Amino acid sequence: LRTLLRQLWTHLARRRRLQLGVLLLVMLASSVGEVLSLAAVLPFLAVLANPTGLWSQRLVQQWAPRLGIGGRADSKSVTGILASAVSMS
Repeated sequence: LRTLLRQLWTHLARRRRLQLGVLLLVMLASSVGEVLSLAAVLPFLAVLANPTGLWSQRLVQQWAPRLGIGGRADSKSVTGILASAVSMS
């Protein structure tokens, strides 16, 4: 397999080799971006699965009163709004 790839590489023009290298870099960057986008969705899924667990977070306990979110009923509506916003983007 290595010899076949080496022979193929020698038959490629310099411009095509450069294009292949750039393509490989773009594919690598795309895969990293895909992993990061999946990792960004996981916290929203966790809140949707267990909305009451959201109130055990210290940061939420500090910021909820400042934002006017009073209880678990409000958190469900905020969670729904956030989930809708994420799905639209």
